[in-house]
Amino acid sequence: MTTPRKPPADATPQVKSRWQEMRDKARANAQQIPPYVFDGTEPPTLITMPDTVERSIAMAEFAREGMQRADMRGAFKVLLGDSFDAVWSVIANEHATVIEILFNDITDHFYPPE
Repeated sequence: MTTPRKPPADATPQVKSRWQEMRDKARANAQQIPPYVFDGTEPPTLITMPDTVERSIAMAEFAREGMQRADMRGAFKVLLGDSFDAVWSVIANEHATVIEILFNDITDHFYPPE
């Protein structure tokens, strides 16, 4: 019968880097908001909150510019992230006002008006 081998006594424990500690703290403190459910596709498309660095900075830039001057398709693409293609295939040929209504509904879901 063989005995399981023990790790050497001098094995150093894994220590997290400063970056890993900051990242883990940010993840633990992040507000968890359920996805927006776009039911115009089958099955429904789940749209996640734009909470990555890339998406949140882009959303802030669009907010600063104002929607009149912003690239609406670009803002919508940032808001929807990976769900853009599925949703765009449904709305692309709808009346132009639908994008603003849908955009506002999704942003209100993630950032409820006070």
